[in-house]
Amino acid sequence: MSDEVRFPKRTAHSLAVDRGINAKVRYNKFGVAYAQSPNRSDLEGFDTKGDIRPIPRPKPVEEPKIVATKEFLPDSKEKKELTRIFLKKLTTVEQHKDLLKTTNVVTTKKQLSLWKENPKNGDVRGIDTRAKGVHTNRINLTHKRVGSPEITMKPFGWNSLRGDIAFGKRVGNTRYIPNQNYVGDIRVDTKNRSKDSINRTLAHELGHAYDRNITGKTKIGQLNLFPRTAGFEQFDDGIDKVPFGIKRNIFLQRKNQVKKVTGTKINPYDPKLVSSKHITYRNSNEELFADWFSGLITNKSKVKRVSSSQYRQFRKSNKSFIKELKESDKATTNKFIKELKKSIGGK
Repeated sequence: MSDEVRFPKRTAHSLAVDRGINAKVRYNKFGVAYAQSPNRSDLEGFDTKGDIRPIPRPKPVEEPKIVATKEFLPDSKEKKELTRIFLKKLTTVEQHKDLLKTTNVVTTKKQLSLWKENPKNGDVRGIDTRAKGVHTNRINLTHKRVGSPEITMKPFGWNSLRGDIAFGKRVGNTRYIPNQNYVGDIRVDTKNRSKDSINRTLAHELGHAYDRNITGKTKIGQLNLFPRTAGFEQFDDGIDKVPFGIKRNIFLQRKNQVKKVTGTKINPYDPKLVSSKHITYRNSNEELFADWFSGLITNKSKVKRVSSSQYRQFRKSNKSFIKELKESDKATTNKFIKELKKSIGGK
């Protein structure tokens, strides 16, 4: 996954001269090698001959803006009062749904009054914000489901990468020898990143593993002959093979919904600030699914709402996995609700 790109500083004159000639060395994505010698190499779509596009810098994923000093943080007495309101005014089903996500954390007295009338009106930190462990448990379940690939999480400090996955023994930093029986080797850069951001990247790479190891299996259960991720989850199957009509529109609807939710909500980027090659990469079936899958794990409600056609199709084809996710969520929220009840002297 691409992070915000840090380009070396160059004058307008130097860049104009560079765009007048083609260098012998050309890179298709930004990296350390190009950054060290921008005048002796070219970056596709940026300073190759005739290019006039702006710097291809993907818009970074917006991190949740949580400012603890401005949020309403109840003291022990207030927490007991608010816990009783939450447990009394919401049904068991509503409590579970509320604890799966964090929305509009209460910051003012007016918001708190509205919350007391109906706990669905926002969240109070420590009462009905997302229950601890929801994302972690979903990720652990998915990791086991796709064959338990190796995971290395540390501050790599990469310039243009958040994470990657290899389906074979690594050779050097970014390449590997494809191996059909290799379930995966995931790396995630943790440097200067929040836990939620790291979880999104890990879920994205697990999405590649799910696409290849689960969706890519044949009917007899053997791993597909393709050793790399190949976008087995298709969003446009048969568009050119069926007559225009309902079936064609369904495929287009699925793909458009997935492009919308991944490009604006899950892993946002501005098409005006990236190269055409980056846009093609982001809209490939392989990347669309990995981004969408990341949303399924870390922002399920958003994915269900914005890409309902794809969610229904995925649920239909992956019933046992969706069932396991729901059971994991219920176990997590059940534990949290029991702790809330215990805090006010209940059982």
